[in-house]
Amino acid sequence: MLRPVPIAALIVLVVNDHVLKTVFGDTVTGKLSDAAGLVFVPLLIVAVLELLRARRGKPWPFTRRDLAATTVCVGVALVLAKVASPIATGFGEVGGVMRFPFGGRFAAVQIAHDPTDLWMLPALVIPWFEGAAVVRRRKLEAAIELAARDGESASR
Repeated sequence: MLRPVPIAALIVLVVNDHVLKTVFGDTVTGKLSDAAGLVFVPLLIVAVLELLRARRGKPWPFTRRDLAATTVCVGVALVLAKVASPIATGFGEVGGVMRFPFGGRFAAVQIAHDPTDLWMLPALVIPWFEGAAVVRRRKLEAAIELAARDGESASR
């Protein structure tokens, strides 16, 4: 999560929702919010799952399959929220609970029932490539570490 892509997505999400929407309204800023969320949320979910597994003493180097499943689930959630008002209301209430610790009060997140927001689904390729880069880097680091250990044991 401490890489440029998720940090930039979070900044865009916060600035858009708390500054730009009051200045420019919802047409463009709604799409920007959806795109930033589609970039940030899959990476956040994977990071939280990694932390929970590590806390239990089970390291979980996520795979491309894990990343793909998370990304698809986030995309499906957006589709459901945008085409079914009751689901949007439910997601909004969950969002209100999640932001309670930051605002000190419960207020459901308003999710617009706007099927044109589905145009933002291609933004899901960004967390896919970001996560895939992390998977590649971790595999390379593991291979280097293994080679270093093999080199040490061979020199003894």
